[in-house]
Amino acid sequence: MAGNFFPVNRKVLDKLIAHFRPDQWAKPIIAYLVLCKHQQRGKPYTTAGSLAIAKVLGITRYRAEELIRELEKVQWGEASHERAIVNHRVLKNQPEMGCPHTIGLFPVKALPRISEDCIWLPNRILEEKDGNPPPLRRLTAIQPVSDRYDTLSLLLHCYAYHDVEGSGGLDPRQTFYAPWCHEGSCLEDEGRLGYQGAQKDGREKWHFWLVSKTDEMSATKSFIETVTEGDSDRFFQAVHHLKELGFLIEVAMVFDRDPLTSPSAEPLYPLRIFDALYRENAKELDNGTGGLYGETFNCLDRSALMEETVGDFRYTIFQSYEYGGEASGFYVVAGTVKTATVLSVYRLRFCAHDRDTGIGFQAEADRAGHWKERLDQAFR
Repeated sequence: MAGNFFPVNRKVLDKLIAHFRPDQWAKPIIAYLVLCKHQQRGKPYTTAGSLAIAKVLGITRYRAEELIRELEKVQWGEASHERAIVNHRVLKNQPEMGCPHTIGLFPVKALPRISEDCIWLPNRILEEKDGNPPPLRRLTAIQPVSDRYDTLSLLLHCYAYHDVEGSGGLDPRQTFYAPWCHEGSCLEDEGRLGYQGAQKDGREKWHFWLVSKTDEMSATKSFIETVTEGDSDRFFQAVHHLKELGFLIEVAMVFDRDPLTSPSAEPLYPLRIFDALYRENAKELDNGTGGLYGETFNCLDRSALMEETVGDFRYTIFQSYEYGGEASGFYVVAGTVKTATVLSVYRLRFCAHDRDTGIGFQAEADRAGHWKERLDQAFR
């Protein structure tokens, strides 16, 4: 499809995942995605075939033809169009399907849809760049094959819940997230994690917390059920693979209230994005989306709230930096509401460059810029 993204019917994708799950076979599903990527202007048919599949997967055309034949076996009804792929020979005798059986000299494959519900995938995951193979091919090297299948299933299911505008990434209410620690000691027992109190700056009251990242992860029961048949060990192993292969970026996001209990919760700003390249780009552009962890700390330091408990707060934290690291182990959260909450959400590195994604990243840039200005001006 022309552009930077392509549609995949969610119900058909569910059928494919269910069909190939007994054999834990990932390559036919990737082959189907390749065909979808080459749809004719978003319409459910394509002239692409074994050559395109072989190029993406790094296999022979003979092997790619076998994958196409396996896809042709996936059907959900008796009608000729109720299957994953309808070949040109069937199309020739089925004009009512509305698909040409050839375009020029090239035979057409129809890709019927069960409903109007589609996910939008970025072309980039199936394209080479700078001599490197397509990102999705990385998944085919995962061992054992059961992990490979689960990881592909997880990645594809994630695209339906990627909402940068509403939650900063994958919706934690419906997918998975990492909680942050608000309890325990810090600064060699001089300080405590959690709510530190409030200070008034003019007519505005600022609330502050010290929080620490944990190694814990949580996921909704329904999402684990959908992706790995309810097996949480398999699920979190798949998350690990996606993180290791660079498909997920962890984002510490500050919300105005707990998004797990309040459907009206909205993201305020990213506290930190755990991706060095992303942070460097944000720093270069000075757009604040690299995470406002420096701004929140400086705001707390200027408020003088910590003077009674930690003494020289700034020196105590930053003395370790001369040895080359961020050794404090905690971050500062600052907000004008006492209900502010921080947790890690996960963001897909490869996003469909569609209208929704554009709205989401613009909303985050606007929010981060707004809070960067407010934090910088507080307690001056």
